[in-house]
Amino acid sequence: MTTTTVRQLIEHLFKVEDLDEPVLYQYYLAEHFGLDSSSEVWGRVVEKLGSLIPGTESSADLIAEVVIEEEVK
Repeated sequence: MTTTTVRQLIEHLFKVEDLDEPVLYQYYLAEHFGLDSSSEVWGRVVEKLGSLIPGTESSADLIAEVVIEEEVK
């Protein structure tokens, strides 16, 4: 699994054509869990999850359902 750093995320977002486009997002940093950014524990957690939050597919499914609901209005 690969991990994503804050820098990589920012670089990716700057590639978006319309930087004023609304976005849904969720991210976690070590500090959200009372850890230092250099924490070995946090590094292992990120490595284990590969920068992906479990259930991402179900979140995408939920968003897709709402998109469909809103399109038919």
